[in-house]
Amino acid sequence: MSEPKISVVLSVKNGMPFLSEAVDSILGQTFTQFELLLLDNASTDATRQYMESITDERVRCIYNEHDLGIDGSRNKAFTLACAPYVAAMDADDAAAPHRLEAQHALMESGPSVLASGGAYAVYETGKIHALPVEPGATACMTLFNAALVHPASIMRKHEALTLVGGYPPHLTPVEDYALWARLLMSGKGGLANHKDVLLRYRTHPEVDRSAYHQRMSQQADKVRAELCRWFWGDEATDEKVRLHCLSSDGRAASIEDLKSIAGYLCTLPAGNARRRLLPQPQLEAQVALQWETVCQMISRALFIKALACMPVLFRGCSPSTTARLMKSTLQVARLRAENLWKMLR
Repeated sequence: MSEPKISVVLSVKNGMPFLSEAVDSILGQTFTQFELLLLDNASTDATRQYMESITDERVRCIYNEHDLGIDGSRNKAFTLACAPYVAAMDADDAAAPHRLEAQHALMESGPSVLASGGAYAVYETGKIHALPVEPGATACMTLFNAALVHPASIMRKHEALTLVGGYPPHLTPVEDYALWARLLMSGKGGLANHKDVLLRYRTHPEVDRSAYHQRMSQQADKVRAELCRWFWGDEATDEKVRLHCLSSDGRAASIEDLKSIAGYLCTLPAGNARRRLLPQPQLEAQVALQWETVCQMISRALFIKALACMPVLFRGCSPSTTARLMKSTLQVARLRAENLWKMLR
């Protein structure tokens, strides 16, 4: 086999019955200069037997004697990867046939992109989720949430492993978000997404994942705290960190929370104008998107209260930011009204 240009890493624990589809989706890629590192992380089902049956020479099977955790197993794969690019894959998803071809071309287009992903489709419903494509918008989204979906990602091995140390331990299940954040904060390049759908992503709606999502939110707040302190530098405070995390989703529980979130979001453009870490137009757009996210996720009763006191919520914001936030609020009001009408019909 010729020297691979991409090492695809798939760490798995008890991956049956989906693993074979995930592996086949990689082996059937239009781009052929890759190796697949398949790591069995101490499975107790038929995963090892399946792996032992694979004869394709592009597949390297590694068997961990003990469960290293998802971050430990992936970091082990990083050290074993032979190619300059490392692509991630999960055992229960399916890659689009042109995924590696599209991502290799994107990464080869210039050294400024340290990691990239792509749009994805929910396996069970076919619903497509687009993500910001160009690095500026991707960086601004990363301030609040992961802008790359991990099993559709590819990264430069040297930068991901040597520059920021790979997947940070003890941040599961958001070790990928932490890696993207640290690549961004390194100042050595940015993040991007391919516009194409590169992955079919299983969500397993039949499984109760409420505890998992709660854990994810708690861990993601640790990453957001790092990003907030990076963004503000010497101006960072514990209160700014608290509001930064609160503005990432729908945890606001009162009008006072919403006032504080709006006030905090309004400070971001001015802060960025001083520190010049992110492109200003994209940051201003992200501020509006974050406010829209908050409005979408809070309770209906609280949102109605917010509508009634919009001028108070945005007091102190610049005229341009106020206009953006009011537009976002009214867009959510329209969508909520449409959804309510559908329910009542």
